[in-house]
Amino acid sequence: MVHELDGSEPESPLFPYAAGSLGTGASMAFRTQVLRDVGAFDPALGGGTPARAGEDLSPFVEVLLAGWRLVYEPAAIARHFHRRTYEELRRVMLGYGSGLSAYLTRTAVRDPRRIPGIARRALRGARFLLDPGSPKNARKRADYPAELTRLELQGILWGPAWYVRSVLAVRRARRSRGTVTARIGLPGRHNAENGLVAAGAALAAGAGVAAIVDGLGTYTGVGRRLELKGEVDGIVVLDDYGHHPTAMAATFAAVADRYPGRRLWAVYEPLTFHRTAAMLGEFAEVLARADRVVIAEIHAGRDPDTTITSAGALADAVNARGGAPAWAPGSVESTADWLAPRVERGDVVLVMGGGRSYMIAERLLADLRARSAG
Repeated sequence: MVHELDGSEPESPLFPYAAGSLGTGASMAFRTQVLRDVGAFDPALGGGTPARAGEDLSPFVEVLLAGWRLVYEPAAIARHFHRRTYEELRRVMLGYGSGLSAYLTRTAVRDPRRIPGIARRALRGARFLLDPGSPKNARKRADYPAELTRLELQGILWGPAWYVRSVLAVRRARRSRGTVTARIGLPGRHNAENGLVAAGAALAAGAGVAAIVDGLGTYTGVGRRLELKGEVDGIVVLDDYGHHPTAMAATFAAVADRYPGRRLWAVYEPLTFHRTAAMLGEFAEVLARADRVVIAEIHAGRDPDTTITSAGALADAVNARGGAPAWAPGSVESTADWLAPRVERGDVVLVMGGGRSYMIAERLLADLRARSAG
């Protein structure tokens, strides 16, 4: 089921602001950059805040308003915790109401131009909530407690004020904690973000701030993640497991941070024929950002059909973009041997892939060392 602002959405009194009808926040995934662009998750919404809920609903709405789609898979299996006692259910219903109006308040504050649209839908939404014959109320059993409906309405009324309280509480917490600057021993914005997540988890587990800062600064990463395999005569050889366009783009940016101004050879062994064929354009777009591109034979893995694309087809797609020149020399061994006489002092060779690509880096280094010694 696809939700988008294209005029084909089924009749809904609050769409697109009735995000609760668009799917469950218990199981969701976003494109990272899209989530960043729409403001990510608001720490003033959700369980544990005065607003009580709404942290998952708000991004749903922002994604739609930004012109993107939400895809809902009803057949997906997601674990959902059901409250065991009536008192717990009372709190949930209050939170359902407050979360709705809290995230609507946030939506209006982020862009006041949305207020008229929200107001128009609010009138229809009130009928949807109060009319006994509305789809929402018609589904309720005869013995459904009226108190739960009242609590939901009460939450809607109090939600804006509770959201303001929550925003102020977040600001106070940030001021009281102060700011700590830490350096991470890895290049790239994505690694800095990973470091923030790790630091948050460490704080939650009880680690001290000084220990966290020291750990971030001394951590040197793991194998096959922008791993320095060696440097011979000013030629740097790196090995990375990246085999998806998003990961490759982040790695390119990290290399540019660590080795600014140096010529980048992007050496890629595609992983599986079906992935390469399905994302040929995306791979070509990313690879064309390098200075030189070399494509080794595709690692088939589990693919039974090895005829649907080729390393040469990907090299052609890169060349068609008019940026970096691209070649497809053959096997990983042939690729390393092809590279050795062509790379020069000052070059950075980034080898990527999820199959046997690591052999390119190892063989290239052996060839370069032999050349240097001879």
